[in-house]
Amino acid sequence: FFRMRPSESKLNSDVVAEFYDALLDLETPEKWKIESLTEIASQQLASGYLYETVHAIEQRIAAAQSKHKLPVWYLLDSIVKQIGEPFKSAFSERLPRLIVDNMDFETTGLRDKYTELITLWNDTAVFPRSIFAKVEAIIEGRDPSPDPPA
Repeated sequence: FFRMRPSESKLNSDVVAEFYDALLDLETPEKWKIESLTEIASQQLASGYLYETVHAIEQRIAAAQSKHKLPVWYLLDSIVKQIGEPFKSAFSERLPRLIVDNMDFETTGLRDKYTELITLWNDTAVFPRSIFAKVEAIIEGRDPSPDPPA
């Protein structure tokens, strides 16, 4: 069900670009836009484009101006809650570094929103707790240990 993430060069670049372009319109957290993009992500998954969708979202989070990142995080939240697997596992792979590099905990209004989102993910176990242990390790400058074998 869950396969290893293919290298970027193996992804369908047209699909990545098309979904990325759709993400450019997501500058405010409007519910209808997030719902629409979540539905598109579901269709992408059905068409076999899991990693193209994940890659486009990760790229948009990394590239967006600070004030435009939050709506894309809300989309990621919507996808993992509404669709679940295999998106949860696919996002989990790079989530700790994505959080550390792209969540703005310095700006007062954003800090509260990001703290709320992470607390919600932690409290409801949307993502494995090991994800948040890795985030703490990165923030504290420790090497985040890989997941223990299952």
